[in-house]
Amino acid sequence: MIVSVDGAEVDDDSGLNYRIGVMKPGDGASLVVRRNGAPARTLEARVEPAPATPAPDSLTVSGRNPFAGATVINFSPAAALDNGVDPFAGKGVMVARVDSGFAQTMGLRAGDFIRQINGRPIGTTADLAAVVRAPAPSWSLAIERGGRTITAQFNAG
Repeated sequence: MIVSVDGAEVDDDSGLNYRIGVMKPGDGASLVVRRNGAPARTLEARVEPAPATPAPDSLTVSGRNPFAGATVINFSPAAALDNGVDPFAGKGVMVARVDSGFAQTMGLRAGDFIRQINGRPIGTTADLAAVVRAPAPSWSLAIERGGRTITAQFNAG
């Protein structure tokens, strides 16, 4: 558990993100940490930029599918920071923007994670592109929003 950064007390993950977020890559930071009830100890660390792996690989979805009108990206810690999302939200494909189309009509929102389409796990934008490219008589979706999974079924029409 991180107790403080450069002498400033840290009470939660938001406080830690703020303390580290105001630093520049390459800056040094003094962290006071406590582990498994042991006495606190001080560690020196260097601030690095959030990793951008996997690459964002932005995709604006089109065609006759529930995601038409949405722009999605591969999720990474760097993408999380760029989009104001918890960098520990997981892996997969995140909705970056919803402009129009069926995605907007069904209520898809920026920050949603697309976890599954028609029983297939979606880990990358390439996975999503492959699934929506094939016509389907119906669409079964699993979306994660705010830590909750939302499932829906749509008939193609």
